Amino acid sequence: MTIRVDGRPILTLGAVVGGQLPIQRAQAIADQMNAFFNSDPAPYDVRVSNLLGTTSVIGAQTILYRVAPEDASYAHQGAEAIAGAVRTQLAQAIDNAPYNRRF
Repeated sequence: MTIRVDGRPILTLGAVVGGQLPIQRAQAIADQMNAFFNSDPAPYDVRVSNLLGTTSVIGAQTILYRVAPEDASYAHQGAEAIAGAVRTQLAQAIDNAPYNRRF
């Protein structure tokens, strides 16, 4: 299951985490991202947090995505690499959004 923003792939989920299927997780993450995008964010509002061994992508004050160990195993990457890639993709999507054009 791939989450896209304006057609741009942001995150691919393939692992079951805590009994939740990838489609269920993707819907929850998409809901968080929609709420974040409704706040008219800037690219610098997206960051990676590593707190108490949990790596997350944060938009403003909202956790958009927590990288589960199952996600890292599925992607064959470390949690920080996954979160960094998601942060970069989200920041680029915000920067490229038509409403965010600078004149």
